[in-house]
Amino acid sequence: MKITKIPHLLVLLICFCLVLLSSCGTTNNTSASHSVIANKHTPAVTATAPSATSTPTTLSAGCPPPGIARGAFIVPETGAVQPAVFYMTEWGGVQSGINPFNLMRYDLTTGKATSIFTFTNFTVGVMPVIQLSPNKHWLLVTNSDNTTHITKIQLIRTDGTQTQTLACYPSSQFILRASWLPDSRQIAITKDQYDQKHNTESYTVDVLNLATEETQTVLSGNYSPYAWLDDRHLVVEQETKMDKFPSKADFYLFDTNNGSQQKLTNLPHIASFELWGSLMAGDIAVSSDSSQVFISSFAQTNTNTPGCQGTATQGPGTLKSYTINSGSTHSIYSDQKHAIMAIQSINSQTLLMYIENNIGDLSQNGLWKINSDGSSLTRLTTANDPQCRDTAYSEWGPQIAHNDQSYALLQTDFNHDENQSIVVGALSGGTPTTIATSANVSLPPGKDHFERLLQLVGMA
Repeated sequence: MKITKIPHLLVLLICFCLVLLSSCGTTNNTSASHSVIANKHTPAVTATAPSATSTPTTLSAGCPPPGIARGAFIVPETGAVQPAVFYMTEWGGVQSGINPFNLMRYDLTTGKATSIFTFTNFTVGVMPVIQLSPNKHWLLVTNSDNTTHITKIQLIRTDGTQTQTLACYPSSQFILRASWLPDSRQIAITKDQYDQKHNTESYTVDVLNLATEETQTVLSGNYSPYAWLDDRHLVVEQETKMDKFPSKADFYLFDTNNGSQQKLTNLPHIASFELWGSLMAGDIAVSSDSSQVFISSFAQTNTNTPGCQGTATQGPGTLKSYTINSGSTHSIYSDQKHAIMAIQSINSQTLLMYIENNIGDLSQNGLWKINSDGSSLTRLTTANDPQCRDTAYSEWGPQIAHNDQSYALLQTDFNHDENQSIVVGALSGGTPTTIATSANVSLPPGKDHFERLLQLVGMA
């Protein structure tokens, strides 16, 4: 399960804003500081864990009492997952700040789009983090409230019902995100603490069992979680900050059974990438059977090409596989002329990769499918990109989801006012269908003059 990456500069802005809000306001008396219980001890709570067979009279969307992390009432799933695409509508811009509005569900059977959650009183500059559960039945939402200065972690059923609040934190806790573990029964909550004096960050990750309400601190250090392989193994990232670009991002394999505080020098090293602002020169994805980590990379240079801004993305692009058990790496695919910007694992045998040059040959830009042995390279989409487009803004980067049969892709047309669209197509190939466009996004009253944006969340 890949964890949403938050650029370092955005983290600094978030921390500054939250500290300012905390100092100016009072903490709501219904807020809760999630109790961190190490060594697998069970929190002392008066309520029992929700029963899988009993139905509560009400599902609480309010904050639990201080010091309590609430479990979740989850009805056992008996039916098939209903095919759908989940995305957010947003307004604003990269200069004014991007603000969430609606969480949408597009039913792939009926072709109907429905708002299942509306964001109100959000903290400006602090984007919500939303993840679809691995079993495709629940959405996990981390959202900061500007009125109460509280960050809520909530569950929403994918049909928009059964909203439940699991935990609430005051702004001083600096909650970055909540993420699913692959078993869909636990979530990992990541806290960030920034040391302004030494210009360093430290991270704490607490895992909450949704059935038992048991909480355990599994990671504490100057590196952050990036992607979970299973309930004990994850890929962690450490950024090395430089006075001048580029910076560096290193990735390691972390085993929670070896303790929450581990030195990176003792961990298997997986990959290194250059960082230019928020743009990383590569990507990482975990195979569905957790046996491999797929790694893409591309060449990146600070360009002096007339009319260009930011960095140049170009080949050579490479695609590799890191095997967990052996620690060995082997090459899957290479392309001397084109950059592999993003990848996603469909299963242990098949990958999706997005090629995106912004200089040189742009004719291959778009989404491709490839087998993990390098065979059966198949083009799925064609991008309409201009030369020298600025790739530094993650809001306009490729966003990919799939449901084993089809794919969903958020794409931006930089030749037409940066209009965004979400297209859906079959993994076997063929012409994709557009299901949403930024031009048709309905904005809140008084916000019509702002830019309309989309963000792809997931696909069931």
